[in-house]
Amino acid sequence: MKISFVTAAYNAVATIGRAVESVSTAKRSGVEVEHIVVDDGSTDETLSILHELKTSHRHLVLVEQSNTGRSGARNAGLAVASGGHVVFLDSDDEIFDDFVVVMAEAARTAPNAVHYSDWVEIDSTGTVGIASANIKQGVFEETANRCPFAIHSCLVPIELARSMNGFDLSLDFAEDWDFWQRLARQGTGFSHVPQPLAVYHLHQRVITAEQAKKNYESAVAVIERAFETDPRVSNPVDEYRCGLSEGNLLVGASNLWAWFAGIEDGCDETFGWMREKLLSIEPSPIDDRSDQNSLAHSFVHGRWMARSAFEPTYPIGSSRLVELASHLSVDDPTMVANRLLKPERLPEEIGDQINLAASVRPQVVATTISVARIRLWHAPKVIPAPVGVFDIGGSDCVRFNPMLGLVKASVSAVSSRCAWIAAGRVPATVLRRPQVIKSIARRFAENVIDCSVAGSFSQPPTSPPKREELIGGFDDIFAVEDPWRYDEPYEVRKYEETLELIQTVDNLDEKVVAEIGCAEGHFTVRLAPLVERLTAMDISRVALDRTQERLASAEIENVETGRFDVRYDSPPADVDIIVCSELLYYMSRSTLGVAVGRMVDSLSDGGHLVHAHAFEASERIRKPGFGWRQAFGAAAISDAFASERGLQLISRIETDLYVVERYLKSSEPVEPSVEFRPIDRAALEPSIEQQVLWNSYATKPSSRTHVTSRLPVLCYHSVGSGAPVKIERYQISPDYLAEQLEWLRYHGYRSASVDEVVKLVRTGRPIEGRTVHLTFDDGYKDFDVNAWPVLQAYGFGATLFVPSSHIGQSAAWDSDYGAPLPLMDAERLRQLCQQGLAVGSHFSEHRRLTTLTTAEVLEGLRRSKSLLERLTGSPVDQVAYPYGDNDSVIQRLAGYCGYRLGFTTQAGFVSAFDRPLGLDRLVIYSDEAPHALFDHLPEPVRVGRFSRMARAGGRRGREAVSWGKSRVRS
Repeated sequence: MKISFVTAAYNAVATIGRAVESVSTAKRSGVEVEHIVVDDGSTDETLSILHELKTSHRHLVLVEQSNTGRSGARNAGLAVASGGHVVFLDSDDEIFDDFVVVMAEAARTAPNAVHYSDWVEIDSTGTVGIASANIKQGVFEETANRCPFAIHSCLVPIELARSMNGFDLSLDFAEDWDFWQRLARQGTGFSHVPQPLAVYHLHQRVITAEQAKKNYESAVAVIERAFETDPRVSNPVDEYRCGLSEGNLLVGASNLWAWFAGIEDGCDETFGWMREKLLSIEPSPIDDRSDQNSLAHSFVHGRWMARSAFEPTYPIGSSRLVELASHLSVDDPTMVANRLLKPERLPEEIGDQINLAASVRPQVVATTISVARIRLWHAPKVIPAPVGVFDIGGSDCVRFNPMLGLVKASVSAVSSRCAWIAAGRVPATVLRRPQVIKSIARRFAENVIDCSVAGSFSQPPTSPPKREELIGGFDDIFAVEDPWRYDEPYEVRKYEETLELIQTVDNLDEKVVAEIGCAEGHFTVRLAPLVERLTAMDISRVALDRTQERLASAEIENVETGRFDVRYDSPPADVDIIVCSELLYYMSRSTLGVAVGRMVDSLSDGGHLVHAHAFEASERIRKPGFGWRQAFGAAAISDAFASERGLQLISRIETDLYVVERYLKSSEPVEPSVEFRPIDRAALEPSIEQQVLWNSYATKPSSRTHVTSRLPVLCYHSVGSGAPVKIERYQISPDYLAEQLEWLRYHGYRSASVDEVVKLVRTGRPIEGRTVHLTFDDGYKDFDVNAWPVLQAYGFGATLFVPSSHIGQSAAWDSDYGAPLPLMDAERLRQLCQQGLAVGSHFSEHRRLTTLTTAEVLEGLRRSKSLLERLTGSPVDQVAYPYGDNDSVIQRLAGYCGYRLGFTTQAGFVSAFDRPLGLDRLVIYSDEAPHALFDHLPEPVRVGRFSRMARAGGRRGREAVSWGKSRVRS
């Protein structure tokens, strides 16, 4: 199979490379691709760039011609295309990496149909939204009123396109709309591929009155043709031969007028013909809510398109839109206008702190419940409670239109997942705002879902279904007797120290003990004579058989044996002592805490828990550890036990390679006994010594076989000492920073650039290798002395977010807590920028932005960016909102001011199609262990297994982060 891409290029210097590269990097999977670019008489350097691109892109075919317009250029490319299917890709747009693979598979299923996908829209302020054709009727009925497709989201059989003679040369505007309408008139099948595969870049531009009128007349001609015969279509289906006999011509004409009225409203000149066009529209009422919604959307979209610069404040109720709505007898036309035309934070508070996002376009915000990235909207006329927009895991979803308060709920879309949340079955760690979301889910079930249906989900299962125990792998290990050489000195010493701690328990001979992971019983036969009764458990049947043989040989009768999977099973209830050694590394991070909790629950009050585990090198900075490359080792396991409430550390024996600990189940605090016992490296048996990484630090190169689809952005503050007590958790030591950076370096992480982050969130393309983005807020002076040298030593870059009006002063915003820390001066800031430091804005003053007026926010963002760029001589592309305080209006203002990335302090990772100006970070606190962060970093993703969901729907594909406490300042 072969697919031809056809691109018309005219003066496309800024974007043509992006378009060509997107086709070049698209996955093929046996599909041949050619990219025909027609230079339509460009007067800039477009042609030179294309010749240069052709040398490195073998699939690129270059056609040169004098200017004939976009339709003529596309037709020229269509004439020379040799593929069986064609895609018309504009020079300023892109396709996703998997466009070719997915669309080719769809074409194999239905080779004669036009296949269209969803697409992602990105405007110049960084707002990202997923759009769909949303065909409600037949395609011909839809094209009678609008152009439903993004042209490059469609794969067209090439002979079908040629049978239509390509695009109509008489149309300078709406030629693609006309093309789809003609295809639909002759009965062409259109098949929806329900995932975003294309990127559509919205551009603001100045449109003259003459150009607008010409475009308006072209679009009117397309609408009118849908209601009459079209001699250009030689073989129409009978139903559409004479056009639509029934239909609302008014809807298409009104939407078109609203769009151009918005353009006029956004232009510097007045279109004298606009009012005449309005009055010519037959004033019959438009009652359908979706048509009214489309009307207001058309106006605002047109207005936005015409602005050469985004204007942050709109008049309350545009007279043109109100005039149109009144003329068409729309209910409450002022309300319709005001809902969308006033992108201000509304003063009213409804329900659970509703976030009324002020977008210039209506959006359908959909996300999976489990991700809990739910935006809340207000629907006062439909449901007396806040309602989120949920994608409950199916193709159907509950949708709310923020402009008209329209809620559509499909019962078939509701699954037990909603009921799980409403019933409180989903752990709070999964939900970003658990109480709010539970409330939403409950009200959703009460107000939208039919009671009989909701009732069927009212009793979610009490626990997940039990998985089959995994035996085979461990039975294979024990196929050879004594696989871990339990009788060697290293293991014997560990046994002795474990027994040493157990023997400190009072009345040991009266205790009931459970040994988890007894293996072949080497330790069991030593422990059993010391206690009243012992239960020895292991996952491997082979290991248990050998344990029983060893016990029988030693004539020990107070021991029972049994199968046990630490991941899913609970120990016997009310035991006095639990012993668990060399076992918990085989679990995942997510189940470690659950298993520890089961052990604690099984202990009787006053019971003891003893464990012995070895250190994994990856968690041992500047200390030796085993290079097993497990996800974690003794340090993480000790933290898991120490974090359990009601469990007190009594004694600890730590060596260079392992730790043995005894805990007491008690609420009374105890002063633990801690002892370090060194290990003589020279005395270690070779089989043990060769597994140990003794060097304090070793570098792993960043693997090209992995990509970053969920980017950790770390947020630090002060690095030093002397912070006021009440906020000292925001200050870490240089050693703390060095420990984290050394771990990152050891595991192959590198710093992600701003361009890489922008590409991830705007195109969905993952970042090559293991990457992290390091940020430091507030611009403290100690960054220069304590942080920058450490960053350079480990080869990491960073962004320092500076409140520009406070440069060279002190952190006055912290003065209520004590003496504020000094901030870096301008000269040193300039020097660090020359050494590679990136500087971002932290606004002009360190203030909560949602408490300011729109004008104040706009002025502060502009002033900060301008001052920092003059100071550093480099572009300032990033902004971090003070205290993380922002909303959608502030994000849009930041985009207007030229920022490409904006950061909050909400915990989470940066994923595909997140809002570029509302990105999450992980705040680093000094009262959390340095390696606590590493337990929550995403696992590396192999290139070949990179999820399409992560590329095509970042919000739906991301996971909530439970790490860290509430973010209260930045």
